[in-house]
Amino acid sequence: AGAVATMLNTAIHRMDTDLPLSLPLADGTYDLDLWLMENYRPGHRSLTITIEGVVVAQRVQDGDAVGVWHRLTYPVTIRDGR
Repeated sequence: AGAVATMLNTAIHRMDTDLPLSLPLADGTYDLDLWLMENYRPGHRSLTITIEGVVVAQRVQDGDAVGVWHRLTYPVTIRDGR
């Protein structure tokens, strides 16, 4: 629980641009957990999620409540070590 609490107290913020993230990993299948929380007003932001070059979700919003965390989980297969 400590690592999750630390992660949830970390913020990444970008406006009107892509936010590329990468992490070197051994080839294999993983679950990618993406945590979202709106801190301004419900439905204020939306995003497109692209994993390994494939759009897996579009117009994703954080839900109807301000200050509530939402976890989205996507299966990912890594074949190139990143």
